[in-house]
Amino acid sequence: MIILNIGDETTAAANRHPFDQQGIDPSHLVFEKRLPFEDYLARHNTVDLGLDSFPYNGSTTTYMAAWMGAPQVTWRGERLCSRLGAEIMLHLGLDELVATTAEEYVERAVALAIDLDRLERLRASLRPRIAASPPGPTRPPIPAPWKSSTGARGRNASGRWPK
Repeated sequence: MIILNIGDETTAAANRHPFDQQGIDPSHLVFEKRLPFEDYLARHNTVDLGLDSFPYNGSTTTYMAAWMGAPQVTWRGERLCSRLGAEIMLHLGLDELVATTAEEYVERAVALAIDLDRLERLRASLRPRIAASPPGPTRPPIPAPWKSSTGARGRNASGRWPK
């Protein structure tokens, strides 16, 4: 798991603690400091699947990850702050990435993570889906720096780089 925008080791340790409490091997966690924007976008090339946060969903981060080919499983809550990720995925026609319970969130993430062919197809479809979708509240105009970003999709779910 990659966790970005961690400023120092004290913050990393505080963020590592809840994972440790759940028995998650710390070697599976990567904490990184804030990156320059192009490097941040490129970092998505190492991500196979994103797990949207709850109860405060991503919005710009979810959208950027999708643009870079990293699908996000999201949990749609009752409040606005926990619905933004879901609205983005629904706008892109990706209902299968939107959960409404904690159990469903885990089930959808695990099912996608183990189905590498499906994950690869989904990753390849994200940028074209965004480009074809009409601008609106859940799809702002595509910023110029994103359009010029290279490496969209990065390596695919099977570990191969796209041709």
